[in-house]
Amino acid sequence: MFQKDERHTLCRQWFTHVGLNISDLSDKQLRARLDKVRKPYDTFSKSLHRGNNEAKLKDYLFQQQSHFPLVSAMPTVPSVVPCAIENAPATPPADHPTGDELTHLKIASSGRQLAALRRSNEELSGSLLEAKNREMIYKDLLKEKTQSVTTLQADLTKLQGKAERSASHIKCVETQLCSAKEYIGKIRQTNFYKRLKRQETNLKKREENLKDHEDGGCIQTIERLKHKLKLCQTANSSLRAKLNSVKEKRQQDLDRHNQLTADLLEEAVVHTVKTTEEGPRKKFTHDVIKTTIGLISCGVSAKNSGHVIQTVARNLFHTDIDDKDVPSERTSLRFADQGHYLAKYHVAETVLDSDNFDIHFDGTTRDHRKYVGQQVTTSAGSLSCGFTEVATEDAKTLVDVTVSLLQEVAQVYDKDDTERCFKAALQKCSGLMSDRAAPNKLMKKDFNDLRKATLGTEEDLQFLYCNAHYLLGLGTSAEKSLKELQTEWGQQRIGRDNAAQFGHWQAKEAAAVRYVRMACEVLGPRGDDQCGCRDAWLAYCEMTNKTSTVPSFKSNRFNSIFYGATKLLAHRDDIIEFLSDYMPSRNQKLESVLKDAQSEEVNVFVATLAMVYERITGPYWTLLCAGETSYAEFFLPVVELHAQLREWRDDSASIFSPHVPSLFSIQVPDASSLAALLDLDEATQQKVQRAFSHFCVNFVAVTERQLDDFLPGGRYHAVQDPQVLERLRHSHITNLLGEACFGDLDISIYTHRNSSVHHHSTLTMLKRNKTMKAWFNQKSNEEQRQLLLNASSSGPEMRKRHRENDREVKASKRQKLQLQQQRTEADRQKKAREKADIAQEIRQDGGACSSAGDVDRLLERKALQREKLAALKTQIRFFRHVLGFKSELLKLTQDLPGLEQSLKEFLASQDPFPEHRDRVDNNLDEEDEPSESDSSASEHENDQRVDSDGFSFAQTGQTVAVFYDETFHVGTVTNILSADEAKVNFLKKSSLDNNRFSWPAKEDSDTVSSVFVFAWDFLLEPISTNARMWHVPNSTLQEQYNLYVEKYC
Repeated sequence: MFQKDERHTLCRQWFTHVGLNISDLSDKQLRARLDKVRKPYDTFSKSLHRGNNEAKLKDYLFQQQSHFPLVSAMPTVPSVVPCAIENAPATPPADHPTGDELTHLKIASSGRQLAALRRSNEELSGSLLEAKNREMIYKDLLKEKTQSVTTLQADLTKLQGKAERSASHIKCVETQLCSAKEYIGKIRQTNFYKRLKRQETNLKKREENLKDHEDGGCIQTIERLKHKLKLCQTANSSLRAKLNSVKEKRQQDLDRHNQLTADLLEEAVVHTVKTTEEGPRKKFTHDVIKTTIGLISCGVSAKNSGHVIQTVARNLFHTDIDDKDVPSERTSLRFADQGHYLAKYHVAETVLDSDNFDIHFDGTTRDHRKYVGQQVTTSAGSLSCGFTEVATEDAKTLVDVTVSLLQEVAQVYDKDDTERCFKAALQKCSGLMSDRAAPNKLMKKDFNDLRKATLGTEEDLQFLYCNAHYLLGLGTSAEKSLKELQTEWGQQRIGRDNAAQFGHWQAKEAAAVRYVRMACEVLGPRGDDQCGCRDAWLAYCEMTNKTSTVPSFKSNRFNSIFYGATKLLAHRDDIIEFLSDYMPSRNQKLESVLKDAQSEEVNVFVATLAMVYERITGPYWTLLCAGETSYAEFFLPVVELHAQLREWRDDSASIFSPHVPSLFSIQVPDASSLAALLDLDEATQQKVQRAFSHFCVNFVAVTERQLDDFLPGGRYHAVQDPQVLERLRHSHITNLLGEACFGDLDISIYTHRNSSVHHHSTLTMLKRNKTMKAWFNQKSNEEQRQLLLNASSSGPEMRKRHRENDREVKASKRQKLQLQQQRTEADRQKKAREKADIAQEIRQDGGACSSAGDVDRLLERKALQREKLAALKTQIRFFRHVLGFKSELLKLTQDLPGLEQSLKEFLASQDPFPEHRDRVDNNLDEEDEPSESDSSASEHENDQRVDSDGFSFAQTGQTVAVFYDETFHVGTVTNILSADEAKVNFLKKSSLDNNRFSWPAKEDSDTVSSVFVFAWDFLLEPISTNARMWHVPNSTLQEQYNLYVEKYC
C-alpha cells in the first residue's frame, strides 16, 4: 500500500503525463476529483469484500477501463479480496463522472497512452496477485492463531474450574482447621487435658528415672504398677457407670414421687371444691352459675343441667357431688334468666360503644303465633336480640317492638340514666334492614319520623333490604316463565297430567316445580313420612354404590327449586329405575313422581332450572354466604349480574360451554349437575337455551325491580359521599342471621313445647352470640362478680316484663276475637232484620205465592208498574233469603216479564210449601193481619217446627232433629222413601256444645221414621270458613228435645 503523500504525487504526475493541467488544483480539490473517480470502485470493493475470484476481478477491471481510462493510471487500488463477481454491476454506477470530465478522459486514452495503460494494468494485476497471496498467508496465520486462542480459552476455562474447586476445598480445609483449633482450645481448657499433661509429665519423669536406673527390678515393678493401674482404671470406669445408673434410677423415682404428689394434691383440691358458698342460704358459686349458663347455651335442658355437672365431676375428677349441691330445674331456669340479662348487656355495651349500628328485623309464624326476630349489626359483627311475640304484624306494632328493644338496651346498660342511653342508641342507629313487605316499608318511615322527632335531627336512616329475598323473586318469576312456556309450546298437560288417573287432580303449579317439590318430599330428608320412601331409596343407592344427593325441599327456601332441580337431574335415571323396578306397589304420590321423571318435556324444564342454578342462583348464593362484600360494594356484582342477564336474554348459546367464565368468578362447588347438563342431547340443549332466554327476560325485570338501588342511577350505585360510606361500612347485604335464628326457634319450640318466648330468646342469644364468652372472660374478676350480681337481681325482672308482654298479646287476641264475635252477631242480627222486613212485606202483599195463579193475582192487585216489579222482587227475596232456596230462576237482574216468568217456573218446578206447613191465607183483609207479637210467634213457628204440628217427610234437603236413645242428632234428608220414612245424613255433634255440629269424616246416614222427628225446617248456618262447623241460631232444640222426652218417654 502507498502512503498518502506518495499517492498524491503519483496522481499529479499521471495527470500531467496524460496532458491534463492540474497545476491550478489544490491538494483538497485533487482529492475530491480522485474520490469522485474512485467512488464506484470503493462501492464495488465493499460489495466484494469477502470474495476470492481473481479472474472475474480482472474482467471487471477491464470492463471498467472502457468507461474510466483513468483507472490504469491509478497508482494504487484498495486492498480488496476477490469475491463473488456475479453480484458485480454490469453497468457503471450511477455516480460515474460525466460531461467534460468524461470527454477529457476519452481524449487522454488515445495514442501512446494506450501502451502505458496496458503496462499499468499488468502492474496492477501483479499487485493484486501479490495482495491475494499476502491475504491467503494472513488468513492461514489468522486461522492458526484462532485455533490457538480457542485451545487456550478451553484450557483457561478448565484451569478456572480447577481453581474454583481448589478454592472451595481450601475453604473447607480452613473451616476444618478452625474447628480443630477451637476443639483443641476447648480441650485445653478442661481438666481432662490437664490430667493428660500431668500424666505425660509423670511418664517422662519415670522414663528418665528408668534410664537412670538400669536395675531390672524397677522395670518389673513398673510393669506391675502399669497392670494395677489398668485394673484400677477398669474398676473406676465400672464404678462410674454404676454411679450414673444409680443417679438415673434415683431421678426417675424422684420424678415419679413428684408426679404422685401433684396428683394427690390435685385430687385433694378437687375433693375440697365446693359448689356453694359459706352462709345460711348456701348460694351457688359464680363458677356454678357460669357452668349452668354454658350448658344451657349448648342445648342442655334446665332439668338435666345438674345431672350433667354430676356426671362430669364423677368421670373426670372422680368426685361425687350430692344432689342438693347442684342446681335444680327451677334454679337452672333462674340462671338462664341471668344469662338472658348478660346477653342483653353484651348487646347494649356493643351497641353503645360502636360508631354506628343497624337493626335487622323479620317476622314469622309458628303454630299460629306471630314472632318478630331482631338482630343488631356493628363493625364487630352481628348479635341476636331474641324474639317478641305480637298479635298483628303491622307497622305500628313493629315500631313499638323496635322502640321497646332500644329502651330495654338502655335500661340494662344504665338503669339510672335510661333516657340518655336511649337517645344515644337512637342516634347511633344508622339503618334498618328487612324484606320488602308492605308493613316493613311503612314501619321504616314511621320509625324514621319518630327518630327525627326524638333527636331533633333531619338526618334520615338508611333503608336496607335483604338481598337474599331476590332469590325468592327469581323463584316466583321462574314458575311464571314455566307456565308461559308450557302455554307457548302447547304443553299445558305434560308429565303426570297426561295420565288418566290424575285427570281430576288440579295443576296449580308448573309441572317442573311440582316434580322438584314432590320428588324431594318422597326421596329427600325431612320429607313425607306417610307417602315417601326415603329408606328404600337409600338402600337402593347403597346397593348401586351411589350417594344420594336429593336435598330437603325445606332446607333452603331461597334456592330450593333450583338446587333441587340440579340434584334430581343428576339422579334422573336412578329415580326412574328405582320407582319402576324396585317399587311395584306405588302410591299416588310416587306414581306422580315417576310420570314426571319419565316425561321428556318435564326434563327439559328441570334442566333449565338446573342451568339457572349453575349460571345464576348458585354463584349468587355463594356470594351472599361468603359475607365478604359490603353493602356499599354490592353494586359491582349486581351490575355484572344485570349485564350478564341481558346478554343471555338476547343470546344464550354460551351457557353449555364448559369454558365460559362463571358469574362473579365463583364456581359452584358441585360439578355433577353441570356434567349432567353437558350430557344432554343437542335437541334438548336447544330447548333449554330457548327456555333459559325466556327466563332471563323475566329475571331482568325482577333485577331492575328489586335491585334497582345498585344499578346505575340507584341510591347505592358507586356511592361517593364519605358520610354515607362511613354509615354503610358495617352494613351486611343480607339478613341470613335472622333466618338462622328462626331455625333455632323451630328447634327450641320442638324441644321445649311449653316454654315462654323469653326462654326461646335466651337459648337463641346464648347460642348465636359467639363473642359473648370472650367478652365476659376479658373482664376482671370484680367486673364479672358485679355483672353476675346485677343479673341475679335484674334477670327475674326482665322475665316478668316479657311475660307481661305475652299476657298483653293474649289479651289483644281475645279482644280481637270479641270484636269478631260482635261483628258476626251484628251481621246475624242484620240478616234477621232483613228477613223480618221481607216477611213483613210479604204479609202486606197477602202472603207468599205458591202457584202461578197466586203470581197473577198479586200482579192484579198492583196498579203501577213499579209496584209490580217491587212485589215480584220481594217474593224472590223471600224464597232466597228467608226460605233458603238456591235456584238459577231466582234472579233479580231481570225486567218485569222476566221476573214473572222466572217466578212462575220456580213455583211450577217444586212446591215451596209442603202439605204439613201452615199456609198463609192470601185473602186476609188488612184488619185480619196478626199483631207484632203474633207475627213474631208465627215467624218462630215457621223457623223451627215442633212435634205438635204432625211431621211428615215432604222434600229432600230438609233439616231435621231426630230422637236417639237419651240424646238427639241433627241431619238433612237425602232420600224420601215415604211420607213416614226417609234416609237422613247426620252431622257430628260436639261433645262440649250441643248447638255445634260438624260434617263427619265418613258419611253417617240412617233410615229414620217420622215419629222420632221432634223439630224440622230450622236454620243451619256455617261458623267456619271451610264450612266444616255449623250451628243453629237462637236454638231451642234442647228445650224441644226435653218436651219430646216428657211427652213420649
